[in-house]
Amino acid sequence: MAITQVTGRSAQPWGVYVIYPSIQASGVLVSAGLNGSADALRVSQKALPTEGTWGIVVWPYGDSRGGVWICSVYTQGYSAIVNTNADIDYEAHPSGAWDYLDQNGNYTFALPDGSFVQFGNGGAKPELTRQVVDSTQHIVTIPYPDSTRQATAPPPFPMTLSLASGTAVFVDAAGNVTMQIAGNATIQVEGTTNITSVGNATIQVDGATNITSVGNATIQVDGATNITSAGTVAVTTPTMILNGDLQVNGNIGLTGTITPT
Repeated sequence: MAITQVTGRSAQPWGVYVIYPSIQASGVLVSAGLNGSADALRVSQKALPTEGTWGIVVWPYGDSRGGVWICSVYTQGYSAIVNTNADIDYEAHPSGAWDYLDQNGNYTFALPDGSFVQFGNGGAKPELTRQVVDSTQHIVTIPYPDSTRQATAPPPFPMTLSLASGTAVFVDAAGNVTMQIAGNATIQVEGTTNITSVGNATIQVDGATNITSVGNATIQVDGATNITSAGTVAVTTPTMILNGDLQVNGNIGLTGTITPT
């Protein structure tokens, strides 16, 4: 067993090239251990350690040709560990993506373009940190913002949520959203409803359309509004405030009032 440093990576065979400071050997390929399933059909595969990473290599049965990388270790004061709590579950990918689960169950998954999905934390991404050694040789914690993870962030990523039922949501790189609903769609809001568009808005449903609001409903469009339905459009609301023109291709049933502005 020895402490080694990664000098290169190999996708096939799956392993890393390491240097053995103690025996002055370099460029030795060792297999990368896998923490989890590893058979012909299932595997728990993580990205290989990057160049410069220190870790432990063992040689089963003393065979110098069959080294196995067991785990990575820190040998100096520099580290990317988030040391704010012992229950942190955090992983940073070489691409710049990362995910973070804190001690209270707040979860964030962030992509290198700046997009992220988050549960908890009040809508703001957590402020991650890392450790460095300062001029007085003390280990100090410093911020680790996304801007320092890679030299240049990629352009915005598109997003796709596709279900086996045929329902899908697509968001392209420009932020345009397309929703495809294979079945019926029901939107129920218990409070005030506000729909705002700075351009044209088109709502098309190939069946009966019901818009119901328990409170006030505001549809604000700074352009033409088109509601197209193969069936009857039923709008149930105390008051609808419309900024612009309303065009309905079919019948519309209204319970409440429409107030033009």
